[in-house]
Amino acid sequence: YHAFRAADMPAGRVAIVLLGAGEEFVSDWDGRLFPVEGRAGVARIAETARVARLVPDAWIISSGGLPGLRPREQPSAVVMRDTLMQLGVPASRILLESESENTHDEVVLVAPMLTARQIDRVILVTSDVHMRRSIGTFHAAGIEAIPAIAQDPAWVPSWRGWLLPSPLGLETSSGVAHEIAGFAGYAVRGWYR
Repeated sequence: YHAFRAADMPAGRVAIVLLGAGEEFVSDWDGRLFPVEGRAGVARIAETARVARLVPDAWIISSGGLPGLRPREQPSAVVMRDTLMQLGVPASRILLESESENTHDEVVLVAPMLTARQIDRVILVTSDVHMRRSIGTFHAAGIEAIPAIAQDPAWVPSWRGWLLPSPLGLETSSGVAHEIAGFAGYAVRGWYR
């Protein structure tokens, strides 16, 4: 996959679908929880804002719930929408899907939103390591998606960064292991094609 370019712009009515990366929560001494995006989520939001400038008439669907949602927490779709608005994306362009708990749920819940707005094509924003499974999951649901990978926040330009152990390396390895397990689970259930 490569960074989305204007030349990748599909014909027809388009929606940009931003898949959630899950938030981290910070608690204060009074027990209040504050949702914050991790590095992968921020990279996805930044890429969505960039693609939104390239495709100024596209809807943006901010997708992501919160497994085990407690009343005082916000789904990732809301946190991502708020950050997109801070980056200059008008609220009037952003739709929310805030019930999903995984990539398959996101596809199932986004599909009727696309149909209701007569969307022909989807530009899908997620991380590079998550893109292949995401594209396959959309494809299994009959939705053609054009990839727009987010810049990898763990990318290190020096050879030392690739050879020496680091927290970012462990995080990347964990993401790859998660995707390998995800491929197997999704394939068995028929959610990936």
